[in-house]
Amino acid sequence: MQQFLGRVERVNNAPYFLGKVTKVVLFGSMLEPEVERLSDVDLVVELASKETDFDRARVKNYERVEELATRGHRFRNFLEREGCWYWETFGFLKGQSRVIA
Repeated sequence: MQQFLGRVERVNNAPYFLGKVTKVVLFGSMLEPEVERLSDVDLVVELASKETDFDRARVKNYERVEELATRGHRFRNFLEREGCWYWETFGFLKGQSRVIA
């Protein structure tokens, strides 16, 4: 959890990320004191665009798509391109963790 919250802080403070975390809610077995061994950490993470103007946010997202494409990233479909800011932020928050769900 400490590492995850550190990533939340980095996302919210780093100008690179186009999204920001507005809410994190912990739920599931981690809240139950009688559980001795945790299998995963259940979180709800609310993301919002840092850019409040929809058109400017969309332009910044398209710029990021082009930047990533020139570096070899392949987008599978239209939705991955449109939600690039979201998926990039979400992927960073999750990190390489198989525990965070």
